[in-house]
Amino acid sequence: MRAVVFAGPSISRNEVEAFPGVEWRPPVSQGDVYRVARTAPDFIAIIDGYFEGVPSVWHKEILWAMSSGIHVLGASSMGALRAAELHQFGMRGVGEIFENFRDGKLEDDDEVAVLHGPAELGYPLLSLAMVNARKSITAAIEASIITQPVGASLLAQAKSIFYQERQWPRVFELAQESGISAGELAAFESWLERNEQDLKLEDARAMLAELGELMETTPGPFHCDYSFSWTVMWDSVVSGDTGQSPVEADAERIDIESLVVDELRLNPQHYRQIILRARLKQLARREAGRAGIETDETQTRKQLQKLRESLALYTHAELSTWIEQNDWDSSHLQQALELEQQCKTVVDKMGEIDNRILLDELRFDGSYAALKTQAEARRKVDLSSFDGTDIKPPQLLAWYFESQLDESIPPDLDEYLSATGFSDRAEFYRLLEYHYLTTLAIEDEKQ
Repeated sequence: MRAVVFAGPSISRNEVEAFPGVEWRPPVSQGDVYRVARTAPDFIAIIDGYFEGVPSVWHKEILWAMSSGIHVLGASSMGALRAAELHQFGMRGVGEIFENFRDGKLEDDDEVAVLHGPAELGYPLLSLAMVNARKSITAAIEASIITQPVGASLLAQAKSIFYQERQWPRVFELAQESGISAGELAAFESWLERNEQDLKLEDARAMLAELGELMETTPGPFHCDYSFSWTVMWDSVVSGDTGQSPVEADAERIDIESLVVDELRLNPQHYRQIILRARLKQLARREAGRAGIETDETQTRKQLQKLRESLALYTHAELSTWIEQNDWDSSHLQQALELEQQCKTVVDKMGEIDNRILLDELRFDGSYAALKTQAEARRKVDLSSFDGTDIKPPQLLAWYFESQLDESIPPDLDEYLSATGFSDRAEFYRLLEYHYLTTLAIEDEKQ
């Protein structure tokens, strides 16, 4: 039996390679699982992987590996995240961190993300993983080294620190500023010297132990209960694979993207709009993961079609040029479209919006007063002179979309209405007729 394990810095290469039949690989990034799966190992195990700066391992390549008969396991860090997201499809998660993500007790990537040194030095840790901080603080409370309130404060301080800067000295500094006595902190710091917990290492070892047991039992190929969709995007990934390291291939793109963000930050109004949309999408993605919302290939294709129509990308060459201009590739576009679909599903499942919240957003946006003025003007219009007027839906649609919005009538009107808060066409036509007649009346008064 042959297994490939992606690891570092949660567990050392030497410890991984001590298991017979196990091949070590550096932290996983996008495309790595696909390339390894092409060599047909019996098992692929993910412990560590890249979170930012380098594209993360793609869910679809894990699904493809499993559909090819490969057993895929995950634990400790990136492996725990992906296993929590894909365990329903058969990815085997191991350890406490995986269980906490799977059960919704943990949600944020920064719980396991760390800053580390280069491969040449063995990926030395340069920051503290939040899951390890939680485990150490909990153990100290159980050992009566610190009280529950002190522990809660320490957790809050640790969580408030950006993951790349999270270290115990900084946690202690913030804790003391919050009012925890120096004596209590000194007792905890002294206890840590011999008792600091490393949950990521524990889970990594647990997964290797389970992997070893599986290899001894010599199971047959993995049998998935889903049908892998071979999309145009996936075909582009497969046919365009060169085997080049993602770290090398994406270095220039990453550099220019950071400069693009700098340009954005100097346009505060645009930055606020984009950052809010991005954060809302991030929240929706987490909710989709918790709720087990999966993507539908038909809907993803619809998302792509809408994108092409909105940007006038009518030919394959135009689409390819646009992807290149935006420093994307097919796999990134596929992921973005799937995320867009998941977010839409999450929003749809939320049901009707609370109008109070909607109106508050209009007030913050600065448009409430103008809309109120328009609404009051329409309310004052006497429509009695239009009694008996029969206006057909095609006329209303042409007036609204072509004259008022300067747009074409949507090809899928029902989908458009659903996205704009209308229950059915009848409601939409009633409102259009009211606006059409009041607009005519207001224009007549002005003449």
